[in-house]
Amino acid sequence: MVTPTVAVDLAAAGTLLAVGVWTLWRQSVPGAVALGVVMLAAALFPAAAAVTQLWSAGAAVSLHAVFSWRTVPSFWLAFAAAYTGRGPQFGTGLAAVAAVVAVAWQLPAVLWTVTERWSWFLELGWLLLVATAVYAELLLVRAGAAGDLPARQTAGLLVFGAAVTASLGAALPTSGSGPTLSVVRTVVAVIAVGGICVAVADGALRRAPGADRLARERLLESMREAAVVTDREGRLADANAAARDAFGVEPTAFGRSVESVFDATLPEPDGAGRETLTIETTDGRRTFVVSADRVTDDGGESVGRIYLFRDVTERLTDKRRLDVLGRVLRHNLRNDLDATRAFAERLATAPDDDAARRRLHDLARKLADTGETVAEMERLFAGQPSRESVDPSAVAERVAAACEPGDTARKADGGDTVRESDQTAAADTSATQVTVTTRTSGTAETDPELLRAALVELVDNGLTHATAARPTVEVVVDADGQTEIAVRDGEPAIPAREREILVEGEEPLRHGSGLGLWFVALAVRRLGGDLRFAQRADGGNVVTITLPDRDGGGQ
Repeated sequence: MVTPTVAVDLAAAGTLLAVGVWTLWRQSVPGAVALGVVMLAAALFPAAAAVTQLWSAGAAVSLHAVFSWRTVPSFWLAFAAAYTGRGPQFGTGLAAVAAVVAVAWQLPAVLWTVTERWSWFLELGWLLLVATAVYAELLLVRAGAAGDLPARQTAGLLVFGAAVTASLGAALPTSGSGPTLSVVRTVVAVIAVGGICVAVADGALRRAPGADRLARERLLESMREAAVVTDREGRLADANAAARDAFGVEPTAFGRSVESVFDATLPEPDGAGRETLTIETTDGRRTFVVSADRVTDDGGESVGRIYLFRDVTERLTDKRRLDVLGRVLRHNLRNDLDATRAFAERLATAPDDDAARRRLHDLARKLADTGETVAEMERLFAGQPSRESVDPSAVAERVAAACEPGDTARKADGGDTVRESDQTAAADTSATQVTVTTRTSGTAETDPELLRAALVELVDNGLTHATAARPTVEVVVDADGQTEIAVRDGEPAIPAREREILVEGEEPLRHGSGLGLWFVALAVRRLGGDLRFAQRADGGNVVTITLPDRDGGGQ
């Protein structure tokens, strides 16, 4: 007699069989074959319940259903892993091997069970199967939470998976033909049918979300630009290899506010969605053009943001260098050449004018110095900066030895930057003194030539403009971790206007007077460091170069 329960079982079995056949036909989608096997095995479950009630087949039919259903968890996990692109990637063949092992594991248990004894094989095997099914569910949850699967499709697959997990308890080969067990199997079958139908209706197996996600990940990882992805709340959710390398993104950073990770206010995706920001990196301070865009799901709802960081440090440095050189050619050289012509004309009419002769000599030396500085900039700024393990104290000692008495005299009265209260004649450079003080020793990963040239310019600038009878410059090195090199000179002070320009940048109507300190500022920028200016209590200057801690600290 066909009871309502039997009718429901037969309808559920027919539906699962039809869905299983359709799923096998969609085998081009990753995981489809594994899910088709699950559907066919699931169809046997309510079919066995109907046969048991119609013909009182009892434990024999039930036992066959149990063995069929015990193969399901391995195929269910194979589907979840392949379809979502997460978890262990193994195919249907490996899942079949796992299913055979699962059934074989139950044979000793069944031998004990038919004699109405319980076996630890059965208990342990059941726990392993449940764990396998639950793990597959977790993969689907992760895919749904990440937006890889639509909400309804995720819910349908999770309901079906829950039915799979729950049915493992109803598939114990104990009371195979009891009425209560038949009802449980019917309910489980109905839930499974409902879940899989919702998932299929919402687009399951019509595309490959796992492949889409893997393709996105491969594309993201292959990008040269740094890229990071956030969730709806602005928390860091993903970062490609370029971002992890450039910003030193640690696993603990994921889940934190993206702005706290980068210590910067990133642009909003609305409007231009693009800003130029200077951010601390593993290679020092670098300048990036940061663009922002929304990440949306299939329904157009925003599920997060993606930020792209394009490093423009070298381009901006080169542009600033060319701007400075252009300004020098337009303004400084023109003025110096006009003055040179004027003093030359004066000497033509008054050959004995010693003051005009000295000024003409100084202007010629200044023009020669400017040419040397330009040539040095072109040489040192060509290509990418090198990175070598450098002892900053040794570099400072080389600079001190190079700035011997007499060497700095070439810039006297023709230096780059006019100091405040620089009304007296240049100091006697034959009595100069450069000392090096090492507070803490260590090494720095940097370009030694760029660093040396910057220090030479700072020391030379301090000696050239000194008003003391015996000019003194001290180079203080602190290389414990983040390397700091401070060049301390005597008065007069570098004008505040000059310091602001070097820190903030060159402006058309607001420019510095020479190349020396600009050379230092651009060199430090290329090294990824910081340049700071301060004044001593006695009126002197302290110019500090800070280099990034690339090697993790001093030695």
